[in-house]
Amino acid sequence: DLFVTNRPARFFDNTPVRHHLYRNRGDGTFTDVFDQAFPGFPEVPDEIVAAAGDLNGDGWVDLVLASSTHNLVFLNEGGHDHWLQIALRGQTAGLLGIGSRVEVYANGRRFTRTIAGGEAFLSQSHGFTAHVGLGEATLVDSIVVRWPTGTVDRFGPFDADQTITLVEGTGRNEPPLTFPLLTPTAEEKIPFEAQTVTFTWAPSSDPEGAPVTYTFFLQGPGLDSVVTGLTMPRLDLDTHILLQGQRYFWTVTASDGVHVRASSQRSTFRYAGATIVSPFELPVPIPGVQHGSVDFGDYDADGDLDLLITGDTGSRAISRIYRADDSLAFKVYVPIDVDLLPVERSQGRWIDYDGDGDLDVLLTGMAPISSETVLVSQFFENRDGSFLFDPDPPFPGTHSGSLEIGDFDNDGDPDLLVTGATRLEPPYEPISRIYRNDGGRFTDHQAGLTPVLFGHASWADIDGDGDLDVALLGERGNGRLITRLYRNVDGAFVEEPTDLPGLAFGKTTWGDIDGDGDLDLLLTGGTFGPNLIEGRTRLFFNDGQGHFTPSSLDQDLAPAAFGSAFLLDYDGDGLTDVLLSGLRTTLAGRVGWLYRNLQGRLAQEFSFSGLRFSALAVGDYNGDGDLDFVLTGQGSDGAPIMGFFINQIFPEPIPSP
Repeated sequence: DLFVTNRPARFFDNTPVRHHLYRNRGDGTFTDVFDQAFPGFPEVPDEIVAAAGDLNGDGWVDLVLASSTHNLVFLNEGGHDHWLQIALRGQTAGLLGIGSRVEVYANGRRFTRTIAGGEAFLSQSHGFTAHVGLGEATLVDSIVVRWPTGTVDRFGPFDADQTITLVEGTGRNEPPLTFPLLTPTAEEKIPFEAQTVTFTWAPSSDPEGAPVTYTFFLQGPGLDSVVTGLTMPRLDLDTHILLQGQRYFWTVTASDGVHVRASSQRSTFRYAGATIVSPFELPVPIPGVQHGSVDFGDYDADGDLDLLITGDTGSRAISRIYRADDSLAFKVYVPIDVDLLPVERSQGRWIDYDGDGDLDVLLTGMAPISSETVLVSQFFENRDGSFLFDPDPPFPGTHSGSLEIGDFDNDGDPDLLVTGATRLEPPYEPISRIYRNDGGRFTDHQAGLTPVLFGHASWADIDGDGDLDVALLGERGNGRLITRLYRNVDGAFVEEPTDLPGLAFGKTTWGDIDGDGDLDLLLTGGTFGPNLIEGRTRLFFNDGQGHFTPSSLDQDLAPAAFGSAFLLDYDGDGLTDVLLSGLRTTLAGRVGWLYRNLQGRLAQEFSFSGLRFSALAVGDYNGDGDLDFVLTGQGSDGAPIMGFFINQIFPEPIPSP
């Protein structure tokens, strides 16, 4: 039969597109049966590309029509006659046998087809197969294949109403037998502790006895993997290529070298996922800030953790104290009336700098004073809950740096570790300094630390000798990124040779990840790259002597810059977990995760809104025995937000929305 579409070639005007289906009457004449075969055919205003083939495998030729405005599929409802569909596999004549002539002999008639590559305008019909309508014949006497190499093969007989594959010089080939997938079973959850996933399926076999090989397919978020040439019905896959908490699809095909047989199913599994209750995000009447700080401390000695916040709200700089008030059914935060200097690109810390037993406030950053922006550092002394301005600045005001409290000389009073820029404009003249506390007055210890901005420095006893050492990272002011360790040797800070990667816009964080009794080092931050700043998260294990080696566990952690990190025992199991917030690159890829320590892996337990220019504070806000956390920074819309998360490891009543 013959299907014709598009305008008559002599017309290039607006003549309507006309289609024809000519049925072969068997005597050399044709009848147009288009209207009967396609009742209600839609009007298509432009030219159509047509392709024919057995789309649903029922042996009847279907039709696909495509144009710039329409894609139409017509399934042939079939009839009472018989058919045969033939695919070729060449050995020397090309894999698909293109160019071969196929002659089918049945019921005293000969039917001729050619295997062609491209049969009409911009289309390929029948998928490199020969489809033959046999009329009333139920048996094909023989099939002659004239291969393009000149070889001639004769095959048969064959029953009608089937699809067969003929191999050059060999004969009919049957596909491998169907087979089911076994493990993992549908929707099975693979535990995060598993180092590998074992995939198994029932073995297939070839009816002709040919060896069977398998191809494995795995698809999921960020993954489209194919493994070929498997000879056994099993594959062990490393779980490090999988994303936690995600669903994956897998299947297998079997091949005898000619045919490919798909498994009888396509299965799914899930990798890891939450095992503890996610925290409750408590709505609090506290403004979010960016380029700032948040710190827990009990300034009024009532046993509750109060909150100190500094930073940029998007419209102005603030420095505020919020008192924890548990006079109601549920503890809330209320602002206190206190006149602190508002600061941004800032740090604010609770510190008992005068040794009187209550917490004072220390601020540093950029402050708007008399219509100007100046750099400040300032103590506010706590006197019975009122905070009084101390006119003696402890150190030069800084911005874009860090401020940490620790007693490096073991004299019982808190000393200061300060980094950041001391000028508002280039050259920024960054510093990294230790200020020794002598009776509430602070003196530069002349520690010789490398000056940095856009970074962070922290205290830690890295070698277990009872005094505080220093780690720092940041940008030196000349575009060079560094990370340094300094060992405290009787009050002198000696640089420790390391291979730590240079980072900026991040944090140095300490905790015993591997449970061996010493402090390991977690570095977050960024390096320069094609995406301006590209996030990094690196974990280094301490050998107990202050020497650090890279840990493969950091491959479980998302890269994060412009954020914050904290090491804590979130779930109360005695192991150190990881809290991480930030961005993967300068402009994209927000990261907000709690990773549980599973003694050999760090598992993504739950997610939260990853914030840019963020600050993080951790403490047991409600006194129930588990650690809560506060996160503030810039949200995805550019506005600062505040997130207050209540740990539900030990369940407690929470307020209704």
